[in-house]
Amino acid sequence: AIWMTICKLLIHPHLKLRIYSSALVSKYFASVEQRKKEKLDVTSSFLLQPSRLFLIATAFLKQLRMEPSDTAENKKIVHNLAYSICNLHVLVKQTTSSHQFWSSLGSCDHGAFLEGFELLGSRKAKNTFLLCTASCTDVDGSGLDSSEELASFFVSSLLKKMEKIAMQMEDAHMKIVFSCFSTISPKLNTEAEFSTYAVHMLAPLYKVAEGFAGKVISDEVKQSAEVTRDKLRDLIGVEKFVEIYNSVRKDLKAKRESRKQAEKLVAAVDPARHAKRKLRMSAKHREHKKRKITAMKMGRWLR
Repeated sequence: AIWMTICKLLIHPHLKLRIYSSALVSKYFASVEQRKKEKLDVTSSFLLQPSRLFLIATAFLKQLRMEPSDTAENKKIVHNLAYSICNLHVLVKQTTSSHQFWSSLGSCDHGAFLEGFELLGSRKAKNTFLLCTASCTDVDGSGLDSSEELASFFVSSLLKKMEKIAMQMEDAHMKIVFSCFSTISPKLNTEAEFSTYAVHMLAPLYKVAEGFAGKVISDEVKQSAEVTRDKLRDLIGVEKFVEIYNSVRKDLKAKRESRKQAEKLVAAVDPARHAKRKLRMSAKHREHKKRKITAMKMGRWLR
């Protein structure tokens, strides 16, 4: 019960409580790794259950959306988030089938997963989870017929959220997300599902590195994206990387074209609404650019 309370404190409004609870979770994970080195059994560790790892990962993603604090705390977010995601993947894949996984969930596990999906904010992922747990069987249409697909479902849901955070938040958040990608990619690279994971990681990296982020990006963040992208390329091999990178490029191009067509349709059907939208977006971009330029000038001045 005490550790579930600590997990809830990870998203507490007060910064100090978030810092202390994050430190406790880090120490817990460190103690688990120490027990592994000593060849001791860790399967019964309270926080090392898939449901709690998923909840912890979503809590740190929620924490990430808050204002980043100092560098040490940001590193703690990266470490705890990466550890949770990698171990979640491993533990879920150890189950023999999705039926075994769903039927083994107790009420506490179900509640932890549900709370995690609430924090994640993905209605589609939450509905898929509820569909699968409704009958504890392989449900037609869920697409989660094996432990590999099940692991991919949980991890991909988290990576998609990280992608959104990177593109919606500020430079500091981007750097944390890219750092997390760098940490988890070597550990997941041996898995068959890594191609799926790479798509979610390369999408924001492509947008930032190639200048399609839709906002002003500092040189430091762009360089961070390029370094992470190149690391992924070295991990999966040039041929596979080019294949995935091109698929990301084509997908984003198709989305841009679709959006442009929709805007043209709105302009033809409702010109007044279209004009207001253009003015609103223009003002938003000007304000964002102004803030970025001011921040960059301040950064140079402080150096």
